[in-house]
Amino acid sequence: MLWLAIGVLLFVVTFTATTLLGKIFINKNSELEEYTFKKDVYLYMFLMFLIGSIGIGFFLPHFHDFVVPLKILQIAGAFFFAAIIYLLFLLETKKLLDLAVFALSILSAFWFISKDSLAFSAFIPYQLEILGIGILVALFVLSAKILIALPSLYSSFISMVLIGLLLISLIGGLPSYVILFASLMLGAWIAVLQMNFFEFKFKINEGAVMSANFLLGAILLLGVNEFAAPSMLILVIYPLAELIWCVIADYILKRHVPDLYLNAAYYTAFEKGADLQTLRAFIFKLSVTNIALALFQLYAPNPFTLPFLGFLINFWLMAKLYNIDQPNQTLKQTNTQFMQDVKNEIENIKQTFKKD
Repeated sequence: MLWLAIGVLLFVVTFTATTLLGKIFINKNSELEEYTFKKDVYLYMFLMFLIGSIGIGFFLPHFHDFVVPLKILQIAGAFFFAAIIYLLFLLETKKLLDLAVFALSILSAFWFISKDSLAFSAFIPYQLEILGIGILVALFVLSAKILIALPSLYSSFISMVLIGLLLISLIGGLPSYVILFASLMLGAWIAVLQMNFFEFKFKINEGAVMSANFLLGAILLLGVNEFAAPSMLILVIYPLAELIWCVIADYILKRHVPDLYLNAAYYTAFEKGADLQTLRAFIFKLSVTNIALALFQLYAPNPFTLPFLGFLINFWLMAKLYNIDQPNQTLKQTNTQFMQDVKNEIENIKQTFKKD
C-alpha cells in the first residue's frame, strides 16, 4: 500500500505542476514565435521526471521485488540518453538523430538486459537477441513522431501504456518501482491530454515524444529482465503497427508523402472526416485490447501467440479506421481493398522488371 500511496502522490504532483505550466505557457508558445528554452514545456516535464526518478532510487534504494536489481546509474543513463535525443532534435540533425536513436537504444539494451532473463539464449546467441530487442526499442522511439500530427493523440496513447504498466505492476508482473515511475509520467501526460482535449493549446514537438518514448523504452527493457518481454511488446504494438503501415504505403504502394505520418491509418481517417473524439476513442479501444492481451500474456504458456494476435487485431482495427467512409463493411471486406492494393503494386513491380 505504501508504493500505491507514493504513486498517487507523485501523480498529483506532476499533474498539478504540468497543469500550472500549461496555464503559464498557453498562448505564449505560438508556432510563429522563435523557439526558446524557457518556453519549452517538455524541458520542465523532463526535469520533473528526472528528479522524481532519481529521488525514488535514492530514497528507496532497496527494490526487493526486482529479479535483476536496478541501479541508480542505469536510471541516470536512461535520462542522459533521452536528453541527447532531444538535443539532437533541437539541433535539427535528422540523419544524426535517427542514427543516435538506434545506437542509444541498442546500447541501452545491452546495458539494461541480463542475458539470464532472455527467452531464446539457448537457441541463438544472446548478443543477437539483445540486438533485436534494441532495434525494436529504436523503432518504437522513432514511431512516436507518427502520432504527433494531431493534438492529444500521443498523450492519449502514452497515458494508456502507462496505465497498462501500472496494472501489470499491481498484479505482480513488474517491480514496484514501475508503479512509481509510471505514476510520475502519467500525471504529466494526463495534464497534457486534458489541455489539448478540444484544441491544440499545449505544444509538444517530435523531439519531445521521441525522448519520452525512449524513457518508456527503458522501462520496457526492465520488463524484459522480469520475464515479461512479450507483455511489454504487446503494450506498444500500436505505433509499431502504424510504422509498418506507413512503410508499406510509402515503399510498396508508392504513396510517397513529405512526412511519414501522412500515410498513417489515423491520419487518413482524419482526412476523410473523422474528428478528434473518434480518433481518441479508437486509441482507447485499441489500447484497452492491448492491455488485456498484455495481462493475459503474463500467464500464457508461450511468448508468441498473443503478440501475434495483438498485431492482427491492431491491423484489423486500423484497417477499419482507414475505411471509415465505408462503415458497413465486413471484416473481410475491410481488409480486401488494402490487400488488393498491395497485390496490384507487386504485379506492377513484376511487370517493370520484365520490361527491363
